[in-house]
Amino acid sequence: MTQKTNLVSYLKRNDAVTPMIARKEMGIESLSSVVSALRKRGFSIIKTWKKSFDGKRYASYSLAT
Repeated sequence: MTQKTNLVSYLKRNDAVTPMIARKEMGIESLSSVVSALRKRGFSIIKTWKKSFDGKRYASYSLAT
């Protein structure tokens, strides 16, 4: 499976994905690039900014419903 296919499958099974999860579970180093490619193919993916316990910001992506 390609990174795009893996990501779409993951998002259909789960609420959201973060860069850390994408790297660990799917081997995706640049989640934003894969998301951008999927958006160009017509997928509606929402980015939400979150904060970690130590105050660092990170993106979380989910499929629009």
